[in-house]
Amino acid sequence: MTNIKGSFNGSDIMRNYDNRQNAPENFDYLFALHQGLDWEDNLSRLVDASSSIQPVNQKFEPTETEKSNIFDSISRASAFVSSKQFNVLEDDLNERCNKCRKEILIASHIENTNIRGRLIESLITSDDVERQQIINNLHNLEAALPSYDTKNGLGDYYREFDNGDTYTDIKTKVIYLNSNPKAYNIDKFLMQMADSKSVFLFFFIGVNEESIFKTLLCSVYHGKLIDNTILQFHWAGRNTRGAAQFNGTAIDEMLNEQSFVNDIDTTKSETFLQELLNR
Repeated sequence: MTNIKGSFNGSDIMRNYDNRQNAPENFDYLFALHQGLDWEDNLSRLVDASSSIQPVNQKFEPTETEKSNIFDSISRASAFVSSKQFNVLEDDLNERCNKCRKEILIASHIENTNIRGRLIESLITSDDVERQQIINNLHNLEAALPSYDTKNGLGDYYREFDNGDTYTDIKTKVIYLNSNPKAYNIDKFLMQMADSKSVFLFFFIGVNEESIFKTLLCSVYHGKLIDNTILQFHWAGRNTRGAAQFNGTAIDEMLNEQSFVNDIDTTKSETFLQELLNR
C-alpha cells in the first residue's frame, strides 16, 4: 500500500522534541530519527495517530508472572554474556559476516536504509545456497531478499542454547553517515522478554569507507545502549508503546572502543524496563 493520503491538525505538530526545537538548525538531527524507521514503522505510527482509523496493534499487557520474567531477563542477559555460549554465538555471527564481507561493504553504500538493512541481515542469516543466490542477484535487491520470522519478529537471527533462547538483531552502522537506527518495537520486546528463556542482543557491524572495521555483539541492557535509547512516545500511537531508536553517535563510540565489554547495570536496567512498562 503506497497511495496514502490524509491531513493533520497544525496543533498536532510538535514544537520541541528531545530538548531540540523543531527548527531548520535541527532538521538534520530530526530527519535522522525518521530515517531510522522503515516505511512499515512510519505507516503504523501515522495510522495509530489518526483518530478516524482503528489501530491494528494492541499494547502488550503482561501478567504478574510475565512481569517477573521480564525483569528476570536482566539476570539472564548477565549470565549469558559471561558464558561460553556467548562466545559461540559471537563466533557464529562473525563467521557468517566473513563469508560476505565484500557484499556487505557494497550493500553499505545503498541509500535506502530499509533495503540496505534487509540485504545485510539476509546475507548473514541465510544458509550458503540462499546467500549465493542473493549475491548473484544484487542488481535486483527487493526480489532477492528472503523473508525471515524469528517467532514474533524480534531480532533477525534466532539460536537456542542451554542457558537461553537468543534473538539477535543485526545492525550495520556506517560511521560516515548520520543515522539513529531503529532498536525495536517496545511491545514486541517486552512480549519476548516475558518468556522465561529469552535473551536479546545486537550484532553491530561497523563499516567505514574502505571496509568492515569492527563487529560487536552487545546485550540490549548494555549501559551505554540504555543511556542512548530514544523512546518515540509521540509516534507510539494510542494503543501501543511505540518504537525505540539508538543514538547513532553512541554506537560509533562503542565500535571504536579498544576493548569492548558488555556492561550490564541491574538497577539501571530495572529502571529502564519499568519506564517501558509504564508507557
